[in-house]
Amino acid sequence: MSSEEREPIHECVDSAILADLRQLDISCDLLSTLITLFLEDVPTRLVTLQNALQQGDAGALVRAAHSVNGSSGNLGAWRMRQLCIEIEACGKAKDLTRIRDLLAQLASEFELVRQRLMVEHATLARNTLAD
Repeated sequence: MSSEEREPIHECVDSAILADLRQLDISCDLLSTLITLFLEDVPTRLVTLQNALQQGDAGALVRAAHSVNGSSGNLGAWRMRQLCIEIEACGKAKDLTRIRDLLAQLASEFELVRQRLMVEHATLARNTLAD
């Protein structure tokens, strides 16, 4: 099956990373906490990125993108991570021309990741209640 034929919601987060995080902590408190923090933090960072772009603040763009880059990598959201790397590079080069498009892509990808992580979070909660 090609990547175009797969469902985007399931492909936006690396299932192996989630499985590894589940294995680190049988109670899955770690993964649950990481998901909660990610879902709370990223929307604020996306607003920060938009504001920084509007203000032409390359430094703030780099810092916010770097933060999202790290948390995306922790959860295996590789496309989000790659977009953040590109935003960081543009910010460091003070080339803000591509960033508007990159931020739109990042926001769209976050929506897919958010949906996937909410499914994972609900599954963790069900499994915890079942134990």
